[in-house]
This record gives sequence, structure tokens and C-alpha cells, in this order.
Amino acid sequence: MKYEKYVQDICNVEDVQLAEGDELDGCLGVAIAMSYMHGIEAEINSLSAYLEIPVCDLQEPFERLKINGVFGPKYNIRRDKVLKGHEKSSPSSFVTAKHYTRLAWCIISGIAQGYGGVR
Repeated sequence: MKYEKYVQDICNVEDVQLAEGDELDGCLGVAIAMSYMHGIEAEINSLSAYLEIPVCDLQEPFERLKINGVFGPKYNIRRDKVLKGHEKSSPSSFVTAKHYTRLAWCIISGIAQGYGGVR
């Protein structure tokens, strides 16, 4: 799987191939969002071809991300400084920029699982 190292870290799974159900949806959601951030269109067949994952496996997490505006005009993750890891830590903050980035990706995973957002 493309981005497997990142997906394993963000979703806290040892082997993405062994993930199932909601956990797998979260992993796929992270891979979908990373693909989109790297220029793949938010279209299920394009993502499926790029990730080499069947459409039927991507459908649910993709729809959850789409319905919740991850690919929408109001919020464009391609410009999100936190997801890209470009946001700087505040000198007075105990939380690092790296931690904020991880939390933001966990939110993407949670939306893809159906634990956040509207679906």
C-alpha cells in the first residue's frame, strides 16, 4: 500500500493488511487523503488506480471524507499547513507542531471510520 509507513504510524497498526472494519476504513482514509494532497483527483476510480486498491474497499471511507468536506471548496486539505507539517509550534505551547500534525491526521482517520462528521 502506498504511504503504508505513514498509515501505520498515524493509525497505530502494525500491518495494514491485517486491519479490518472501521480500523481499515481509517487506514484507507489516510491513504486517500495523502493521495489527494499529492495531486490525485478526488475521484474514486483515480484513487483506486493510484493506490492499487479496489473501488469497493475505498468506497465507504472515500464517501465519508467527501460528505464531510475534505475535498470541498471551503476546506482544501492540499493547502492545510498542519496536515503538511508546516505549522510552527508556539514557544509557550507544550504541544509540538509534529503532535498537531499527527492529531490532524487522526481526525482524517476518524472521519473515514465514521467516528467523526456526519456519517
